[in-house]
Amino acid sequence: MKKKFIVSAECIIRSTKEKYLTIIRPEGKNAGGKISFPGGGSEKIDGINNNDFLKNIAIREVLEEVGINIKDDLKYIHSSIFFDEFQKKNVLHVVFLCNVVKTLIKVIPLKKEVIEYNWLTKDEIISYSNCPPWIKMYMELV
Repeated sequence: MKKKFIVSAECIIRSTKEKYLTIIRPEGKNAGGKISFPGGGSEKIDGINNNDFLKNIAIREVLEEVGINIKDDLKYIHSSIFFDEFQKKNVLHVVFLCNVVKTLIKVIPLKKEVIEYNWLTKDEIISYSNCPPWIKMYMELV
C-alpha cells in the first residue's frame, strides 16, 4: 500500500550551556542549505516496541544524522502539516526538545545528510541569514 502522507519528527537538542545543535542539509534535500535540526521520516522499525512512535522517529533520526544516542526525555514542542515539494506528499511533522543531561554529546555527522553542524544560541539561530520562518517559530517555543 502506497503511503498517502509522511510522518516525520525533528529534535531540537539543547546543551547545558543553552546552545542548540543546528545542521545544514545538502542542496536537493528538504530545507537544503538552510539551518535546521536533526530529524526525518518514519520507518517501520519506529513502531516495533509499541513505545511512543513519534519520539522513536526523532531518536532514531538524531542517531542516524548526527551520531547522538539520546538518553534524556523528549518534550513535545509543535506539530504541523505541510506539503513536501521533493516527495510530492503531505507531511505530518512533530518537533521535540531534548534538554541534555544524561546524553553524551559527540557529534558524528552523516555526510550525505549533514554538510555542516554548529552549536548556536537562540539569538544566533534566529538571526542566521538562512534561518527559515518555521525554525524561528520553534525557537520562540523553547
